[in-house]
Amino acid sequence: MSTHDPQLDEALRTVRQSTEFFDAALARLERAEHEGGRVSGDDVYDQPSLLPGWRRRHVIAHVAANARAFLRLAEWARTGTEHPMYPSREARDAEIESLAARPALELRCLHRQGAAELDGCWRDATRPVWEARVRTAQGADIPFSETVWMRARELWLHAVDLDAGLGFEDVPPEVLARLLRDITGHWSSQGADDGPAVRLEVTDHPELAPEVPLPATGGEPALVRGTLAAVVGWASGRDASGLDAGAEVPAPRWL
Repeated sequence: MSTHDPQLDEALRTVRQSTEFFDAALARLERAEHEGGRVSGDDVYDQPSLLPGWRRRHVIAHVAANARAFLRLAEWARTGTEHPMYPSREARDAEIESLAARPALELRCLHRQGAAELDGCWRDATRPVWEARVRTAQGADIPFSETVWMRARELWLHAVDLDAGLGFEDVPPEVLARLLRDITGHWSSQGADDGPAVRLEVTDHPELAPEVPLPATGGEPALVRGTLAAVVGWASGRDASGLDAGAEVPAPRWL
């Protein structure tokens, strides 16, 4: 169903594609549940994710809770009554821990239910709902329409975080390019407390090579060079091992 807004229609196609990508990562874990070997059953979900301190089950719990949070913003946009994504950071963290303790089958069902409800909510949204102003968990005032890309971004990144065999090289280049613009745009607008300026060289997409204006430290910008997938992996705070140069450079904080 078209919204008659080409940019929003494209965002909706992207978020559905990202849901399929996350589900493909989950399917790999489901297959691993039934394979013999050292790890089987729910133990698969107890293995570390690519996010420090989180097991795979925490990643799935976060994605499920994130859908609920966007549904609260949808209610805000629809009714005009404020419904924050989360009551507080502590409440968000507690919800993730609570969900992560559930059996893997229930976790997967919660994710799929939330994704379906959110898709239905977007499908039924009218123009006034899309244009309604809501507030993100970080306090940014945005039109509700921006939640579509925000959700897609969560799914692309966290599918990789599941460490199920899908990497940034499996993410479409146009999505990686937007992720990189998001990240470097945040660095440029927010700055950083310390660390060198960074010059990016994207070997397979040289047009995506911004010099990120972090606080000057009196030296040349640190060079970070690699494929688009490798640079996004580094910039998003994940794996830097695929870089050709700059793996030792700490990525500034993003989200």
